[in-house]
Amino acid sequence: MRDLRETVQYAPAQGKFKIYIIDEVHMLSPQAFNALLKTLEEPPAHVKFVFATTDPAKGATDHHLALSALRPEADPPELIVQRLRKIALDEKCR
Repeated sequence: MRDLRETVQYAPAQGKFKIYIIDEVHMLSPQAFNALLKTLEEPPAHVKFVFATTDPAKGATDHHLALSALRPEADPPELIVQRLRKIALDEKCR
């Protein structure tokens, strides 16, 4: 998390956004998540986070930031595509 917090401030070398994918986010220690919290609450405009977990009940959901949940096992692919399109349009991505 320390490396992420240090590099998140730099603009992407290519493209409009830097995308950080944090897999198995429920495995983060409370200390690691707290270290990331400031960045999550006020992310730079060029940064997007994707949290992936196999156990959403254990995730760092206490903080309820602006999160959109996708559940591939429960949602048909068409619905996932539709929701991702809406998120992209809301964020003015193309």
